Amino acid sequence: MSVFKYVLMGLGGLFLLVCAGVGYALIDSRTSQADNQVFLESVLNDVGGRWRAQDIDHAFAPEANRQLASLKGVRFLRQMSRLGEFKEMRDLKTLRHQVGFPANFTELTFRAFFENGYSDMTVVLQFDGKDRKILQMNAKAPVLSRAAAIKS
Repeated sequence: MSVFKYVLMGLGGLFLLVCAGVGYALIDSRTSQADNQVFLESVLNDVGGRWRAQDIDHAFAPEANRQLASLKGVRFLRQMSRLGEFKEMRDLKTLRHQVGFPANFTELTFRAFFENGYSDMTVVLQFDGKDRKILQMNAKAPVLSRAAAIKS
């Protein structure tokens, strides 16, 4: 009887740990939504319509910065420069939120409005604590000839 009691207590403890982990992940993803929006708006404002790598490289992870410096990255920035200066962001949604070690990842989608049109954007952020970096950025806009993307 006492072995059965310890097995049930162990399963109960395990259940509580799983519930706490899931609860933490849900609360963390909701509270960081506003922080994610502030971060993305500041990055898009830093671009200032010029879309130069040196204006935004601080916001990208090292892997994505290498992509920005490549020919594909130059094409991405050239395409995005047709949109002009950033005006506002709407409909920010979290597609995926993955808690992991050593960092967490969040995939977001939103519509960004610029002076020459809009773009439906998907961004993957990597963060640990308050430090956020962009791992991937995809943009689809009527102004662009094809979808533009930076992937790490």
